Amino acid sequence: MKTILVTVDFSDVSSRLIDVAQELASSPESRIMLLHVREFDQGEFMPEFAVPGYVPMPVVIPVKTPPKAEEIERLQRLKDGAKPFPGKLETVVLEGPTVGTILEVGKTRNVDLIVMGSHGHGAVYNLLVGSVTEGVMKGAQCPVLVVPSEAK
Repeated sequence: MKTILVTVDFSDVSSRLIDVAQELASSPESRIMLLHVREFDQGEFMPEFAVPGYVPMPVVIPVKTPPKAEEIERLQRLKDGAKPFPGKLETVVLEGPTVGTILEVGKTRNVDLIVMGSHGHGAVYNLLVGSVTEGVMKGAQCPVLVVPSEAK
């Protein structure tokens, strides 16, 4: 395994994902990327052009902002707390739609495996809120390993 992409959302399963990735990529040529994706900050509500008597739906304009220092520091702390690793361990914080950004990184950086956590939400939650893991599994061009959160 040469390049493993670990998606980090700072949940309880994040450290466990790094451990699993390190077990799979133990050669000096291996590279593990810890990726945290920030959703776009939401901009002001901008009404569309309207005719008198018509109430338009508001349109949210995404505003790109630089990665927040707190997120970069948290990702660095996860990296610093990881077990010694013979390969390269790097951190990346990007902003954009979560699923699309993960898939884009996987494609453009020639990732061999994506490691993600499962939070154990039920079917109703996934139906209403959506599932990043499901979206990545459907669109990934490489294998996706889903690591369950630890049972309580």
